[in-house]
Amino acid sequence: MDMEKRISTGIDGLDKTLDFLRWGDTVTWQIENVGDYAFAATQLVASVARTDQRIVYLRFADHEEVVDAEALARRGANVIKYTLDPTVGFETFAMQVHRIISQEPANSIFITDCISYLQHFWFSDHMVCNFFCLTAAFSHQRGAISYTCIMYERHLYETISRIRETTCVLMN
Repeated sequence: MDMEKRISTGIDGLDKTLDFLRWGDTVTWQIENVGDYAFAATQLVASVARTDQRIVYLRFADHEEVVDAEALARRGANVIKYTLDPTVGFETFAMQVHRIISQEPANSIFITDCISYLQHFWFSDHMVCNFFCLTAAFSHQRGAISYTCIMYERHLYETISRIRETTCVLMN
């Protein structure tokens, strides 16, 4: 596994600022609307789709889709979308996500829906934070790059602090 290989975010200025992404990075976007995150995720996907890199979209929220996996697959991209149900509860949902991460090739690119939406189902900011911390550590261990987002001013200070400590890159 070539840990020094740089991966473009698809956004030139961001690549210069971050010195590109590296395998194992978790990038968390703190957003005001999902459209902003969808733009950033689409730039990453467009950048890596040409390289036949595996792109995995984890769909679980009721907001607009972040990645149009079907359109990308029709154009020949190595992409798959998993549709998950967060109403099954924290533990079952987390196990499903971890099973997907472990079954996908190492060095995959994971794009998730906005994890703030999990608050609607689990009624706990701490559970959302625990899910993020567990999943970020697991995807890092697998050498994956993961993109996720949280809504601005919807989480406790403690949650944001733990996410900031866990994620490789936190973008506002």
